[in-house]
Amino acid sequence: PGDILCVSGAPGRSAAGLFALQAGVDAPELVAAHLRPEPRIVEGQWLATQDAVHAMMDVSDGLVQDAGRIAVASGIGLDFLPEQLVVPPALASFECTQGIELIDLVMTGGEDYELIVAIAPAAQDRLSRAFEARFGLPLAPVGRFTDAWHGVRIAGEDASHLGFDHFRD
Repeated sequence: PGDILCVSGAPGRSAAGLFALQAGVDAPELVAAHLRPEPRIVEGQWLATQDAVHAMMDVSDGLVQDAGRIAVASGIGLDFLPEQLVVPPALASFECTQGIELIDLVMTGGEDYELIVAIAPAAQDRLSRAFEARFGLPLAPVGRFTDAWHGVRIAGEDASHLGFDHFRD
């Protein structure tokens, strides 16, 4: 409880790329993100050496779904702060031209293989700056873990059902 949830890079690009492929939309950067995702292996290895990192996993089933798994495994809750997500220009312009809800792509789209990380609050700024300097990627704070309740919330609303669940979908 109290840890900050951070996410590397820009989740949602793969989901947009899949949509572009299915709809025949020209979006080469997003299609490439879907067809050739870049797992953050080296970045994850570096983060795993940091004492302030308490949990970490990749985003394969959607940011909300996978972050919720960390919360459930820890027996705590998670409040998302989606307004702090990093949205790359290719994704922002795709959303604007296709009428897709950007927040849906970012929060529930999978197969990005970005990292979600639970970081001690006192170290979050320092680690985010070091991560960006080292890897050229943002490590943006997007939520906070809490022991006040269990589950996942976005803007105070239950979001536990969002994302891909292998046993539900």
